[in-house]
Amino acid sequence: MHRANQLCRISVLVTVCLALLSGCADEQPPAATQARPVKLFTVADPSSQRVREFPARLQAPEQAELSFRLGGELQALKVLEGQQVKKGELIALLDDTDYQLKVSDRQASYDLTQSQFARMQQLLEKQMVSRAEYDQRKAQFNSAEAALNLAKQELAYTRLTAPFPGIIARTHVEQYQVVQPNQPIATLYARESMDVVFQVPEGLLSSLRRDLIPADIHPRVRLDNLNGELVQAVYKEHASQPDPKTLTYDVTLSMPMPEGIVLLPGMSATVIIDFALLSRNGNIPIIVPVEAVFSPDTSDSSQQQVWVTEETDEGLQVVARKVEVGQLTHDGIEVTSGLAAGERVVAAGGAELQAGQRVRPWVRERGL
Repeated sequence: MHRANQLCRISVLVTVCLALLSGCADEQPPAATQARPVKLFTVADPSSQRVREFPARLQAPEQAELSFRLGGELQALKVLEGQQVKKGELIALLDDTDYQLKVSDRQASYDLTQSQFARMQQLLEKQMVSRAEYDQRKAQFNSAEAALNLAKQELAYTRLTAPFPGIIARTHVEQYQVVQPNQPIATLYARESMDVVFQVPEGLLSSLRRDLIPADIHPRVRLDNLNGELVQAVYKEHASQPDPKTLTYDVTLSMPMPEGIVLLPGMSATVIIDFALLSRNGNIPIIVPVEAVFSPDTSDSSQQQVWVTEETDEGLQVVARKVEVGQLTHDGIEVTSGLAAGERVVAAGGAELQAGQRVRPWVRERGL
């Protein structure tokens, strides 16, 4: 009876062991075979990086603060703000009463000295006066002539006219106001075209071809009030000194004034330029995050690799790919060969990856 009990206990122990072994066989596979979460980066098409957009502002190609050279009472202001004027059109008038009297006085003096000088010439021909007396009369006549011309010029200065066709942007005085010499009367903007000013980083300017000519540049300007329509512009000039705060250079384009559109200095615009034909190096490299490039432990440190993902029946897997790198930029590191646009590389989380290992895109969970 005792032996039968022992056999029964042994049988129970064997059954329990078999059950435990069976449970172990049904456990989940080790974590090493599970898909590892990693941060992926899709390689962008480098050709899309050649087209750059720059915020810009409109600026009048010609701007003048119109003022009188003389002082006096403003008799008439002939223009209003926003009015279009032609070249030579009257802008304002000063009270010219005093200047008219001055011209009359100088005219009388001129007429007198002219007649005296004419008689002196006749007397000189008859040798009835000395050469010294003749020279004195001639000097008096020349002085009277100069004084008359100066008085006429001052009278002309009482009329303020437009030096070029444009738009009166602003008036600074009121009717019958006493103005001083060189006091601004009105601000005139040219209206035939508009300058577009934008800033270019020094890195882009240094990459341009040295044999570049203005005809090679084909910038386009997008205006907000044209519903996205593009206007062709031409290169005008650029600054030779950078802005000390931003280290950028001002570049100015000239743009014709679109028909039926009101454009004023200070309005915003966007300049679009394709740098593919302007750069010394037409092959723009691919840019990837710096963390995506690593050196394998078993190879030379000069060799660089990235983890590239491939689609398989079991999901995403990583494959080591040798690449050649260029310079560091503020956006990442240049890859000159080894990658193609559209491929996805591991940008973070690839420190302990192995070739062929399954991965999945890391998704930021809510609350983290």
